[in-house]
Amino acid sequence: MEDQYQKILEANQENVRYNTMLARAFIPLIPKQERDHAHRWMAKLSKIEGTPFDLKNKADYLWYFVMNAAHSQEMMPPFHAPPPTGDLPLLSSILPKEIYADVIDSSDRKSWWLEEPLVEGLNDEELQEDDLAFDFIPSEFARNQPSPKCNGSYVYACVFAPRRD
Repeated sequence: MEDQYQKILEANQENVRYNTMLARAFIPLIPKQERDHAHRWMAKLSKIEGTPFDLKNKADYLWYFVMNAAHSQEMMPPFHAPPPTGDLPLLSSILPKEIYADVIDSSDRKSWWLEEPLVEGLNDEELQEDDLAFDFIPSEFARNQPSPKCNGSYVYACVFAPRRD
């Protein structure tokens, strides 16, 4: 029983970490006038810890935030206003059932790019030799990448040098 609880807790923690990274990546895409609310929501959500149930609710809010930022021109409720004081209610009690089911359940399904081929109608015989050139083992990846003739020191210096304004 304790082992099962620990597995659920770890899975929810990993889900929260992933959704938090996604949410932070989408904040710059939110309209400027709504970013203050987004930062307040992220601060509120970052303070939630505890049971797997609490983390599941936090992950639901984060996932809905990501879907909202990715697919909408403006933030939808509840993110259009500052977060409430005190504990957050369940997201399922705030959103209409259809929206909750569509958005939250979509996180449990496979993504379309994993289910559908990108190029339909081609089989292995129709692929050219160049198309098959990417069947390298991961350890050979770096060997097939272009590298600068100056051993990369100039590129490194350009990338990490202080910016001149």
